[in-house]
Amino acid sequence: MPPKVKNSKEEILQTALKLVREQGEQGFNARALAKALDCSTQPLYFNFGSMENIRSEVIRMATDLYKENIEKEIAKGKYSEYEATEIAYIRFARKETALFKLLFMGEHTPTAEESAADLAHFAEMIHKETGIPKTEAVFFHLEMWACVHGLATMIATNRLAWDGKLISRLPSDLQEGLLAKFEPEEVE
Repeated sequence: MPPKVKNSKEEILQTALKLVREQGEQGFNARALAKALDCSTQPLYFNFGSMENIRSEVIRMATDLYKENIEKEIAKGKYSEYEATEIAYIRFARKETALFKLLFMGEHTPTAEESAADLAHFAEMIHKETGIPKTEAVFFHLEMWACVHGLATMIATNRLAWDGKLISRLPSDLQEGLLAKFEPEEVE
């Protein structure tokens, strides 16, 4: 009878995610993960083949958590879908700092196709919510996102320690200012 597998894939991934949350991406390596699991590195490579495969799964899990945060913020119904997405992004930087850094400040970068799809998605969302033409909605999003990402980055790197009210106010104020700049399409 073969020996019982001590560390399941799920246990390894949950421990890896916890390790990244606690120590950041720089503390995430095979030795640290094996130590946290109280095992050798053999089960890691047996289950996943490489640390890069584990890292990819951790990124997927962090992305899922990020998307859940967006869905929860949208479900509250307090803000438009676009504004709720911005606020969730900033709150994720504050609440899940290490995961935010992994996803949005590290070497993990989206493909050109993913970036183009995101831009098109946000442009469509802005167009529906504001009436701004899609071509202009692209620029609206780029200007908003530069500010929102900057704010989230300052929070994640402890440059700012803002409370929830300020986090909610800034994207609203920025959006209001940009809406004055961009003209909605005339409805016929």
